[in-house]
Amino acid sequence: RKGGWPPHGGPSRIQKALGLSIPCFVLSEYLQQFYDVSNMDTLFNSEHMDKIVIAPFQNHPTTSSSTEHRWKFTPSISEPLESLIDGVIAALVNRSQRYIHKNTGRSPSSSSSNENPSLLSINVLALGYQIASQKSNRGYCCNMPPGITCYSPNTIALFAKTSPIMIRLHAIVGDSVLRQILLNSILLLPASAHHCCSNYVQLCGPPLHH
Repeated sequence: RKGGWPPHGGPSRIQKALGLSIPCFVLSEYLQQFYDVSNMDTLFNSEHMDKIVIAPFQNHPTTSSSTEHRWKFTPSISEPLESLIDGVIAALVNRSQRYIHKNTGRSPSSSSSNENPSLLSINVLALGYQIASQKSNRGYCCNMPPGITCYSPNTIALFAKTSPIMIRLHAIVGDSVLRQILLNSILLLPASAHHCCSNYVQLCGPPLHH
């Protein structure tokens, strides 16, 4: 998206600009909303971290100002970024498969409010990946957990594994928080390291046709 992004005016303006029915946060607001973070100022001394936009759509605490309802913020890293991304992709493929199988033959109205097919059945980070067929070894991925194959290149997955902003984000929030964001949120990242850039990449979540 181009032109003064994220828009001034806070999460409500971001949500309106994207046409989303779920709340949106910039990264610092997201962490303050769902995690007990005491050193927020030191986390955001890096350029572009304040331009990251997150729209959580499931498996997050109820929004509250009380710290007792927030998760503990543990920004530890024990897994390489590439391995973490592959694990998330495998989880997304399996979740999509389970959801589609569960809802085959069901009308959209029969799904619960927490099981929106537009949010769970397709994820841009997992496009091009599928459950492996027993009859074929096509698209074997050396770093992917067993049972997942790649039948079409996914440039978003490559961006997630190698872009400087993702490497920096991983270093700041750690394995657990990043995994939670990738599995259960829409994540928008600046497409360029240039300060004036207003183009964004959707890294995960259901495709935003806007």
